[in-house]
Amino acid sequence: MAEAKSISKVSFINSRKDNGDVTYFQVADVNYSVANALRRTILSDIPILGFKTFPHSENEANFIKNTTRLNNEILKQRLSCIPVHIKDLSSDYRNLQVEIHKKNESESLEYVTTEDFRIKDLTSGSYLSETATRRIFPPDPITEDYIIFCRLKPRISAEVPGEEIHIDAKLSLRTAAENSAFNVVSTCAYGMTVDKVEQDRKWQEIQEKLITEDTPKDRVELVKQNWYNHEGKRNVLRDSFDFTLETIGIYNNNEIVSIACDVLVNQLIELSNKAQQDELDIEKSISTVKNSYDIKLKNIDYTIGKVIEYMLHEKFYKSPDTNHLSYVGFIKNHPHDDYSVIRMSFIDGADMGGDMISMCKQDIKLACKLCIDIFKDIKDDFA
Repeated sequence: MAEAKSISKVSFINSRKDNGDVTYFQVADVNYSVANALRRTILSDIPILGFKTFPHSENEANFIKNTTRLNNEILKQRLSCIPVHIKDLSSDYRNLQVEIHKKNESESLEYVTTEDFRIKDLTSGSYLSETATRRIFPPDPITEDYIIFCRLKPRISAEVPGEEIHIDAKLSLRTAAENSAFNVVSTCAYGMTVDKVEQDRKWQEIQEKLITEDTPKDRVELVKQNWYNHEGKRNVLRDSFDFTLETIGIYNNNEIVSIACDVLVNQLIELSNKAQQDELDIEKSISTVKNSYDIKLKNIDYTIGKVIEYMLHEKFYKSPDTNHLSYVGFIKNHPHDDYSVIRMSFIDGADMGGDMISMCKQDIKLACKLCIDIFKDIKDDFA
């Protein structure tokens, strides 16, 4: 069997424009599975530091005192949603403890905000400086206000003191896959790139027909706007996608795409290593299709699975030089399953240079390598 060649190093980013915290960029010459993997990873798999408060057995926020109108469970949820602006995840964050302690001694309503948060180094017993704390819990860049955590009502009398809150919380590594509170973006969406040339060509045909029917000009203009806003958007460029990305502020948009590519590359390397070390679970398919095998992929979902499926189909089904598959498909039978399956069926009499199970592993390794090349090239455009 001829070995599949690596995709040469190219730029898959056709254009990019930054507008404040929002970045618009176009990914071209890649399958939809690549664009979808990038989006899913950005939305779910970017690691950050956060407050783990659920479930109760894993709660890392110790409520010492809470006399506010909000119960502990509501405050736990609010705490977990507060972004922690620490980029260096290799630092010893386990020794950091966030302390929230405030009592309303006044005669008016007071707010507890992230400005009141203090960070203690448990190793030295000292608190981080005000400057360091403000970097981790910064104010809003526009309003310069801090995030409101809760309210403290004032004392009513000498017998009824003002409300008080006292919480000690630890930081841990989290991703949005376990809880959307740990997200890094407020927007991450993509759509197929509109083919302006084809769009204009088709509209000209429609416009000429309307003119021959003596349609009033104002009616033609109305039809034009409606067509461009709806039907016209069906004219798209193949394998080209327009992304909109907006950070919440922990990482900038370039860093988010770069980290997402690293996450995808690491997952693909791990899968390739499993194939190399004979750790993949491969068995004969229960199917009427000849020479069919199922590869069980532990902890792999559509993010990686569909990219692998595409590359196997592209290189070992469609390509005349390396064609030895009669079928390739990916499925995750149920969302709660912690595994997925890729089915590969081999052509009768194909020159595979070995048994079919070995060829399954070899094909997976080559597909992983080609996918890794793509994501590394995308990362280079955001470095």
